[in-house]
Amino acid sequence: AGGGAGGMGRWGGVFWYRGSAKMRDLTDGTSNTIAVFENHNWNGSPAFPGERNKGGLWFSPFGAIDSLVKSINLDVEAVPGGNGGDDTRCGSFSSIHKGGAQCVLADGSVKFITENIDAGIQKALATRGAGEVVGEF
Repeated sequence: AGGGAGGMGRWGGVFWYRGSAKMRDLTDGTSNTIAVFENHNWNGSPAFPGERNKGGLWFSPFGAIDSLVKSINLDVEAVPGGNGGDDTRCGSFSSIHKGGAQCVLADGSVKFITENIDAGIQKALATRGAGEVVGEF
């Protein structure tokens, strides 16, 4: 289950460029694996202005795990060396509503994940077979 462009599946997510994990690969359990997460996206920048995609949803094979292990609604400008651009929530697990973001677990259920989730649990939810114990979230 590690295939995909340049072995991108090795990162442990459910989807990657031109590929996806099989259900048998979700050894952490489908109720403990995020398949798709909400991402506050926009289609403009100071160099290329455009209208925002309010509440746009996106899942990306590139950096999906990296995006999921960042704090929800992370204020990149507050991070030393951060470069938040026009909206600091872009590019991570984020939303336009306060308090957290939505995700779809591999079992098809939808969960609201609070900004206060333990970082270890959030990271565990981002992988499909690393063997972490998740518990309640």
